[in-house]
Amino acid sequence: MLEIRNSDLVQAKSFLYDLKLKPKLSRHRTKLVKLIDEKIKDLSDASNEIIQQYAKKDENGNPIINDNMVEFDNVENRIEFEREDTILINELSKINLDEYPNVYDSIQQALYELDVELDKEKAETYELLCELFNVE
Repeated sequence: MLEIRNSDLVQAKSFLYDLKLKPKLSRHRTKLVKLIDEKIKDLSDASNEIIQQYAKKDENGNPIINDNMVEFDNVENRIEFEREDTILINELSKINLDEYPNVYDSIQQALYELDVELDKEKAETYELLCELFNVE
């Protein structure tokens, strides 16, 4: 079971997706990316529920969003939304690899053998993944 903070899901997926891997490792990576995609969808659904709960609504009951910013009826709703959203983004998602017993070892191997230069953001994501997969 992998535990990854919701705030790290997209970066982890992107990093894994961009790796150039041999066919077997690539298939295993694809399985993991699909599991991460499910968690990202769950996160998006939960975030939309929070928006629905606290946002100012139009005449059809839909949240009002302008320039990717949610509008609120009052400061209290905005504060409560930010509190709930912060809790959500900092929660841990659990990714169960029981159905794919070889995925863990394959990703661990791919991370261990990775020999490329990484910019700061990718290096941080690489470090996170190495911690998740116990790569020294």
